[in-house]
Amino acid sequence: MKKYYVILIIFLNSILCSAQKHGFAFYPVDMANFNLVQKKFFTPTNFQTYKSPILFSDKQNIWFSYNPEKRSFKNPYAISLSKKSLGWIEIDLKNKVLNKQTKLIIDKYSNLDPGKYLIRIALNNITLDQVEFEILNITNQNSDYIDYEAPIEAALEQNDDDIKMYSGQ
Repeated sequence: MKKYYVILIIFLNSILCSAQKHGFAFYPVDMANFNLVQKKFFTPTNFQTYKSPILFSDKQNIWFSYNPEKRSFKNPYAISLSKKSLGWIEIDLKNKVLNKQTKLIIDKYSNLDPGKYLIRIALNNITLDQVEFEILNITNQNSDYIDYEAPIEAALEQNDDDIKMYSGQ
């Protein structure tokens, strides 16, 4: 009897794990240390799905893949990138076809300014899916950073002491 349960569990697990989900997946990468050849031919293969809120650094190139629920190899998919200001402002629009080997749309965005972004995928003027993500400015986030290796004189010149600054000393 236990043998049947083990076989049933293995069978159900193989069915559930082999099902490919549709939607967006991302691969953020910092390509600052890549040489020109590596930058030209780099294509990630291990995309990951993220739960909301999706956050990336402004130093990263954002690779994304989209796996459509209903595939169309005849018509190109429209990919729209919008940035939030007072409303959503479209900043990039391109057409992509499905890769016949991977059956995915794979593309990247780089040099995005900090802010909220929205990627929309459309086919035949019908929006199929969308995902919102945010680019954070990680480099200037720690404004209270203390450099312990800097000379003491430089720290004293900053006049960080409010008591001395307002007492006139």
